Amino acid sequence: MASNLALRLSGMLLRRARPLLKLRPCKWARMAPLNGYIASMLSHLQHERHVFGVVGEIGVHHGLFFLALAHTTVLGEYVFACDLFGEGSTEGVISHASSLAEDGPGGGFLASLQRFGMQPSEVWLYGRSSFTLHTSTLHAAGLFPFRFLSVDGGHEAETVVRDLHLAAQLLMEGGVVALDDFPNDLWMGVREGLYRFLWSERPRGTDPRVDLAPFLLACNKLYLTTAGFHHEYLAAVLRNPWVASIGLTVEPEATGSGSTRIGGWPVAVRTVRVGRHVPVAVQVAGDLHCSSVRSPAFARAWYESLTALKK
Repeated sequence: MASNLALRLSGMLLRRARPLLKLRPCKWARMAPLNGYIASMLSHLQHERHVFGVVGEIGVHHGLFFLALAHTTVLGEYVFACDLFGEGSTEGVISHASSLAEDGPGGGFLASLQRFGMQPSEVWLYGRSSFTLHTSTLHAAGLFPFRFLSVDGGHEAETVVRDLHLAAQLLMEGGVVALDDFPNDLWMGVREGLYRFLWSERPRGTDPRVDLAPFLLACNKLYLTTAGFHHEYLAAVLRNPWVASIGLTVEPEATGSGSTRIGGWPVAVRTVRVGRHVPVAVQVAGDLHCSSVRSPAFARAWYESLTALKK
């Protein structure tokens, strides 16, 4: 892509030593800076393994995580957004974000694209509910397969089940799905939806052979991949110093106590230490966005990671 929003974002963070949270277009469009870094880090690993494809998001809202994803792309990779913008969008038809109006429902997303130097014509857009989005539509538009897809649409269990099955159908081997708000106590439907998905509640017409394997729970997102890449991606996040800095563990492997498995898959989760010996995995109240990871050194690491992707 000619434009490079993510470099500008991380560059601003580097120069000003400010968390990305403070750069949000509105108070509801927050993104953990570490999630942007994780997207870049995993994209490096994917490209090293010759995993190339579409990146996108279901439920972009104002688009900060979408933009962090979009700027991990290299030549030949496309970006796709789906949200209930409605305007200029016909059911079953994919267009460009340039169809959005500044004073319309997608105005906030359009402003984010423009603010950070991304041309709306570079973004493929489906402005209707993901319930009306089908793999055949994306195939016809040349938007297949996906290597990275964020699922942040409706948070009701039924919607999450449907979106995860769509994601599984679109994902290539070694692709990644980021499921938003999984650890958020205010959105229990996301957890229910994931469990129903993993336990084979499959909508009519979906492929019963497709599955996803969770490997990381961090900063309000659960990351999943295809079964054959689970071990490699889990090992990668555990050895990465910035991701590990939030205190990751896999249980019972680490201490012999507890279990951080989901659907039988080992998952790295954030921990705090209680007492002198036992690490206890907890959701850190009021800090789902990993706000402690915001130093100039971290910003520099994210900047360098993004720069390396473009070489």
